[in-house]
Formats: sequence, structure tokens, C-alpha cells
Amino acid sequence: MVISEEVGLIKPDARIFTYFNRLLNLQANEVVYIGDNFNNDMLGAKQAGWHAFWFNHRGLDLPKSDYIPDQTVESPAELAELLQAMTVTAY
Repeated sequence: MVISEEVGLIKPDARIFTYFNRLLNLQANEVVYIGDNFNNDMLGAKQAGWHAFWFNHRGLDLPKSDYIPDQTVESPAELAELLQAMTVTAY
């Protein structure tokens, strides 16, 4: 977990997302961010090169933006379904 106050960066500043990448030695394309605030969550994650899923449980219209979420879900059940679909089982 990365806490804004501890690292001196706040969303949507993409540097907080890249800080997390360095912390866990991950590439941006290896991470999916799930957030419910379009401006704070989707913009920062997309600017950092992450996949971003918008948990739009409030049923808001998609804001005009240069960035769009990779997926939009509106309920916990729909989010669980999406995450289940992403699960890969190795044989």
C-alpha cells in the first residue's frame, strides 16, 4: 500500500503510480488499477501507463478526457465477474 502523505505525492499525479511500480519492481503494463473516482484514479493510472478499471457504482457519465478506462463496471458483482475472467490457471 502506498500512502500519499508518506511519499509526498497525491493522485492523479502519475508519479505516485510509478513510485508503486519501482517499489514492487513491476512494469506499468503488469498492473491494473481499480478506482471509483475518474479524475483521481483513471487519469493518474492511465498517464502512468497502467490498465485502469473504473468502478462506476454511482452511474456517472464518462467525463470528456484524453484518457478512457480499459473497462467500466457498475456493481461489485460485475467487478468480481471481470476479475474472475482475468484469472489465468496454469496447468
